Amino acid sequence: VGWLVWFDRNALILELLVLIAFLISLGSVARVYLSWWGALLLIGVVGIGILWPLLKERGEAHAPRQLIQGASLVLVGGFLLRMVVLFSSEQIHVTGSGVTGR
Repeated sequence: VGWLVWFDRNALILELLVLIAFLISLGSVARVYLSWWGALLLIGVVGIGILWPLLKERGEAHAPRQLIQGASLVLVGGFLLRMVVLFSSEQIHVTGSGVTGR
């Protein structure tokens, strides 16, 4: 169980770094996330799906209930990430060779 908690913690940190790199790589299209989609991304995905489980795993005692709650939060965050990326893409408009947020 200790190894799985360690692995999960490192995977969450990696997920956070990849998400940041993804948003940076979007360039001007990242303006789409300056709407309520960005708030959902920040609060739902980063806050509830990544940071909250990381904070819950800080202690050394890993009760099964605590692990289940952390895993559930990660699943909710993953679902919200997919929802935000899918539905926010409707606000992206391709004009000529440049892609911009509406």
